[in-house]
Amino acid sequence: MVALAHAPDYCYVKDRLGRFVAVNIASAKLNGFASPEDMLGKTAHELFAKDDADSAVERDRRVLASGELEDIPEHRLSAEGAGMRTLHTYKVPVFGDAAEATHVLGISEDITAQKRAAADLLARARVVAVLGDKRDEKLPAHYLPDYTHRHGYPLLQVYPTH
Repeated sequence: MVALAHAPDYCYVKDRLGRFVAVNIASAKLNGFASPEDMLGKTAHELFAKDDADSAVERDRRVLASGELEDIPEHRLSAEGAGMRTLHTYKVPVFGDAAEATHVLGISEDITAQKRAAADLLARARVVAVLGDKRDEKLPAHYLPDYTHRHGYPLLQVYPTH
C-alpha cells in the first residue's frame, strides 16, 4: 500500500470480514478521516448509507468467491468527506498461500467531474437543437428565465444577450 499512499484514486484493501485493513490518504479523506489509520478496522456499514454498504459488501463477496476482478464502470456513493460522488471501481481478489482469495483490493476513480461535464455538454447540445443557430439574434427577455425553469439549464451560458 506504500506505493499507493499518495495516489489520487481511492485505494483500499478489505479482509474477508469486510474490514478495511489498508487505505490510502485519498480514501481516508473521502470518508471524512484525518488519516488512513483512523479508517482501519471499519466496515462499509460503519461508513456508508445502508444501500451503499449492502452493495459494496455483496460485490466484495462475489470477488472473494469467484476469485475474479470486478469492474464497476459507474456507481454513486455518498461519502462523509466529499458528498455524493460518482466512481468507477475495480475490485481485485488478493490471494493467500492456499490459492484462495483472502482480501479485496479496491481502486476507485472519482468520475464525478467527467459526468458533470458530459451532462453539461448534453444540455448545451439540447439548447442548440431547440434554438438552432440564433446566436446573432437577440432572444426575447421572457424566454431566457422560462427556458431555464423548464429545462434546468441556464440559457444565458449558451446564448448571451447583447
